[in-house]
Amino acid sequence: MMPRRRILIPVFSALVVLIAHGAEAANTIVYDAYYPAPTGAYATLSVDTTLVVGTNNVVTPGLTLDVNGTIALNHVKTLRWVGNNLVVGDGGNLLVAASALNNTFVGFTAGWVNTIGSYNTMVGQASFVRSSTAGENTGAGYEALFAAVGTQNSALGNLALYGTGSSPYAAGSFNTAAGSNALANNMSGASNVAVGANALNANVAGAQNTALGNAAMNINYSGTDNVGMGDNALMNTKESGNVAIGSGAGSGDNGGNHNYSYNVFIGTNAGDSVKNTASGNIVIGDSTDLISSTGDDQLVIANTIYGSKVNRSLGSSGGNIGIGTTSPGYTLDVVSPGIGGSAFSTVSDRRLKEHVSPLTGALAKVRALQGVNYTLKKDSRRGLGLIGQDVERVLPEVVLVDKKGYRSIEYGNIAALLIEAVKEQHGQVDRREKQVNDQQARIDLLQRQVMAAKDSSDGQEGRTHAKK
Repeated sequence: MMPRRRILIPVFSALVVLIAHGAEAANTIVYDAYYPAPTGAYATLSVDTTLVVGTNNVVTPGLTLDVNGTIALNHVKTLRWVGNNLVVGDGGNLLVAASALNNTFVGFTAGWVNTIGSYNTMVGQASFVRSSTAGENTGAGYEALFAAVGTQNSALGNLALYGTGSSPYAAGSFNTAAGSNALANNMSGASNVAVGANALNANVAGAQNTALGNAAMNINYSGTDNVGMGDNALMNTKESGNVAIGSGAGSGDNGGNHNYSYNVFIGTNAGDSVKNTASGNIVIGDSTDLISSTGDDQLVIANTIYGSKVNRSLGSSGGNIGIGTTSPGYTLDVVSPGIGGSAFSTVSDRRLKEHVSPLTGALAKVRALQGVNYTLKKDSRRGLGLIGQDVERVLPEVVLVDKKGYRSIEYGNIAALLIEAVKEQHGQVDRREKQVNDQQARIDLLQRQVMAAKDSSDGQEGRTHAKK
């Protein structure tokens, strides 16, 4: 048996006393718990030497460096295993007496009070320092998930999902935050996704929101089921059910803190002046805005197509769509120059109709109509056509009256009347032509009779003259 010998190795300005157990395991140096050690002695370990610290298991250490305990640098705890939890840095303080499993804490005070929370991974100073029980969270960044006590959250970025510095702490779960201050004030809100600096920054209780972009949904406090995609999208609302896609889309009046809900904004700065309690609106197009910033159920597409009451529920009275007008009065209201196209059709299948009967008196009705020239009051445009009130007295079937009492005419349906009127007139012409033909035949007959009588008279006169 080789003699036992002491080897001194300087560590962190003090010396630890090591005892070589050459007989137990060749090329093995075992820490023998003498600390501090006398100064002045050094030993150099070769690459094939095994250093075992904090254990007497020198028979089969299996590793070049086998440490049972904490590794410290400059007197600061740096790397240690607690159970099967890995702590890198002076963190996971209470894990020493805990039953927590499979945690990884990297950073000063990371996971500081965790005792039974398991399957957490934290990288960053002061990350996840308030929870002793929460599990399955992932955080990376300074004070990420600082006060989180919920489960299955993911935070990436400085102060992401920070919570609050005092009790009660943030109990929200199933949240994902990526970006500095993303979801930084979240408390009970759950199932949110925030990607971008300050995205959903003020959210406290709102749930199931998705914010993608710098300051997207920045002031939302308790609103739910919103989607904001783009820098500052939905920045100034705290209500629910909005969808905004585009930088500044649905960002709202800069006064902020509005309650607009269930709106759709698509395009850069689309609907950026919306405010107060506006709801049920649809805005599509870059820099396109609502007709009324506080109105409901409006449709605006590229500042060209406008609609009212467009978000009515099934079974209720429908809204109107206007092209070239911001105040459509009809289901489809098209202002000059009007509609153009190569073909238009109206459904007219016999199987869809009943009580079918021929039109009568069509010609008289046409004769009762008065075509006119006119000037429109709103734009001084000249036109020609019929007057609704005049037509209503003759053909009420083709006149529509809106809720304000204004008349409109279904000009296309007048074609049926015109066809029958032409047929009536053609019948009259046919009858008169027959009368003329009959009269001509009688005239021809009379002419022949006259000629025959004349010929007979002339012959009789000639014979009388011969006898004389």
